[in-house]
Amino acid sequence: MVDGLMKESIIMHGAALRFPLAWLRPRWLLVGLTCFFLVIGVQYTLKLRHSKNNSRSAFLRWRIQLDDLDAGVNVWEKHAYPNPPIMAIILKPFHDLPPRLGASLWFAFKAILALAAILGVLRLLDANPPLAPMPLVGKVLAIALCLRPMAGDLVHGNVNLLILFLIVATLLALLHGRDGLAGLFLGLGIACKLTPALFLVYFLWKRAWGVLLGATASLGLFVLLIPASFLGWHENLEYLQSWHKQMIAPFAAGVVTSEHNNQSLPGFLHRMLTDEPSFSDYDGDRRISLETHNLASLPREAVQSILLGCMAIFVLLVMRFCPAGATDRPTLQTLAEFGVIVLGMLLFCERTWKHHAVTLLLPFAVLSYGVTTPTFSRGLRWYFAATLGLTAVLMLATSTGVFDRHLDPEERFGKLAQVYGAYVWVFLLLLASMFVVLRSLPRPNSESDRNCQHQPPAQVGG
Repeated sequence: MVDGLMKESIIMHGAALRFPLAWLRPRWLLVGLTCFFLVIGVQYTLKLRHSKNNSRSAFLRWRIQLDDLDAGVNVWEKHAYPNPPIMAIILKPFHDLPPRLGASLWFAFKAILALAAILGVLRLLDANPPLAPMPLVGKVLAIALCLRPMAGDLVHGNVNLLILFLIVATLLALLHGRDGLAGLFLGLGIACKLTPALFLVYFLWKRAWGVLLGATASLGLFVLLIPASFLGWHENLEYLQSWHKQMIAPFAAGVVTSEHNNQSLPGFLHRMLTDEPSFSDYDGDRRISLETHNLASLPREAVQSILLGCMAIFVLLVMRFCPAGATDRPTLQTLAEFGVIVLGMLLFCERTWKHHAVTLLLPFAVLSYGVTTPTFSRGLRWYFAATLGLTAVLMLATSTGVFDRHLDPEERFGKLAQVYGAYVWVFLLLLASMFVVLRSLPRPNSESDRNCQHQPPAQVGG
């Protein structure tokens, strides 16, 4: 009897020890992320202090433009301000503060959004029936892979973490059956930066009418009504026309930025297949070509045709692997489909800088889950691990001042890695892996999927 009591006591103490450990682990993860962002914040503060001009922070550059906007200047015409009017209105509370304080609070605001996006995605993979929950090592892996572009966007002062947060909010609302709310978040994301509009095509294919209705109402609110209440109805329409003229019309006409830091597929193809420069400078308004690295000298029209062909292939693959009109929304399936769309945003945008890649959180989370759980076969887990390893190497190769610190002052290695599209290859590798995940998972609404809803986790893809 004594032995029985001792065994029971040991079991109870073991359970009591395991519970606080399970409770502490996610909190330590949050503490670690917070410390990381604090370190980056110190780096950002030093950058602001030692900056001799406003060119080292997008936020500080925009301050000058927003000052002009307050004076009634059309900054979309004068400065080619890159975002629609609602983004200028969102930035205004930070703009009205002293420069360093405003920049620091903008940094803190985006860091909070980044934390919320990370925790939201990881929480989804924790509650993922009938599949296994995501282990701690998978969470750490996913976070580690996406921290580099996140740190870049924080230090750069741009808006991409806001877009990531709105995409994750759309995903969370969708998986909780709040289609109208998902559309509201999506519409705000499109109003702030056009690239999430690709999700409209996705939801049209999925026949998610509630999301589309919410997005339509949201666009009317954030593109027309709210900006007009701040800027005036006529002025807002004029600014929207100027924004379209500066940012949309040139891309539609085939004008693409070919410089090495453009990691979109259009920029990469124009850099490799035409005589357009990888490095250039300006003498007033005149562009001076410094270096080219093209492998062919095709006409711009031919490159545009190749690009349209790539877009068509992407659309066909989405139609093949993302079932239309599915009423069921399995978490991993939906997360992988969102991963496909954000990769399409990065690939087919007119310009994609390194810090735009914050949305890689979604495909990185899917693959990290696949590597660290028994959901997929061993062969697929090795494939996912190899993909993650190769993408990490390619992303690191674009670093300036790391591999090339002692080579020459031009930091050639990292810049040449960008010339040859290191991030483009990252996007393509991740896109292929997302389609592999989608092919391996049971199809929503299929008989096999309904039969396995109450079964224990099993391997797929074997």
